[in-house]
Amino acid sequence: MTKRLLDTDTLIEFFRKNPAVVSRTAEYLQEHEQLSIAIVTYYEVLRGLRYVNVEKQLQALESFVADNEIVPLDINAVQKAAEVYAALRTHGKLISEGDILIAGIALANNYVLVTNNTGPTIGCPACKSRIGWPRMTKNEMARRNFEYVELFTKEVLDDERFARRIPKGASVFFLPDNDPELCAANRKLAERAKKQGKKVVLVRIELVPKITFVPRLTVSRLPRATAN
Repeated sequence: MTKRLLDTDTLIEFFRKNPAVVSRTAEYLQEHEQLSIAIVTYYEVLRGLRYVNVEKQLQALESFVADNEIVPLDINAVQKAAEVYAALRTHGKLISEGDILIAGIALANNYVLVTNNTGPTIGCPACKSRIGWPRMTKNEMARRNFEYVELFTKEVLDDERFARRIPKGASVFFLPDNDPELCAANRKLAERAKKQGKKVVLVRIELVPKITFVPRLTVSRLPRATAN
């Protein structure tokens, strides 16, 4: 697996224990000894934590930095960042200086940038081909969905009103807010099932504050496809 550079948004999700990010980083670490972030990402996260003065999170960040690779901003990265800036400005799609510098660092070191920010891909073909994790496998998709099956089953057994909203024989698809990749894949499967005339139930899973963050499930249905 080609080396990956975690963008600032991905690193934050890693610290939040986003299951999708944690799963992918665990797979990555089976082939690589360390995770990698740009020095710019370290700065962006550090300044935010310094501002709100949260000692526990600061310690977690410094521990991460000690155990993993911090990729510097050198002259080659600056040159690549300038190319990204020029391409984006030509298309009128400028993004933040931090994002441009991180993209430059990734390109200069031949790392794939892992980010939810697609801004660098606009007008920059080199960036477009160097963003993301490998595509989710069917086994990985099944494993992630199984985690939500357990949660869903418990909710059905514990809440009669919730259970009544699930029609008999319906196909259930989970749409987790904190896993955009799985959410998109499941939505495609739901649309396919709808076209086949099946009853479809969408279960959105979001994190809501309740002392700590806990999952909340919301049910919606797709109408059956009508014959032309």
